Amino acid sequence: MIKATLTILLLTVLSSPLWAADSKAKESKKEEKKEGVLVIGQNLNVGMPLNKAFALLGIPDKFTVHRGTEPGLDSIAVEYSQGVVIHALNKKNVVEEIEVLPEFKGEFDKGIKLGDKFNDLVGKFGMPHALVAQVARYPERGYYFFMKDEVIVSGKVFVKDSKIFDFQLINK
Repeated sequence: MIKATLTILLLTVLSSPLWAADSKAKESKKEEKKEGVLVIGQNLNVGMPLNKAFALLGIPDKFTVHRGTEPGLDSIAVEYSQGVVIHALNKKNVVEEIEVLPEFKGEFDKGIKLGDKFNDLVGKFGMPHALVAQVARYPERGYYFFMKDEVIVSGKVFVKDSKIFDFQLINK
């Protein structure tokens, strides 16, 4: 069921023309490259429809299916070369989790980037609700920043009250 849904979504995204060959489209493409930075919490959000996320991110590098504790909790992980993995639950067509890998070159809303220091994070997001095992937790926003030597190395963002297994683990 998951594979069939993903196949249909990918075929829909891939079958539509991305850019026309005229000069107006080329100008739009140049503007998109300038403005095309991925910003978690702005142009890439949890809760957004999967087809919009697929259109924004392009062709994925890898798909993984994760079995949940019950069929409704099965999920997919779709990995992209931009250093982002999006997660969705079975039978739901929205982004449930965004995982930001160390190679991510974009940023989070409020201008936070991987490589920023803990003090920068506090300056822009405020004090975390908790800092446990090198994870700065902002559960009210669904943001979890992973730190090493007080530097942000990766992050995860979840929809409110997510049923994704990662969310259950991170909130123990």
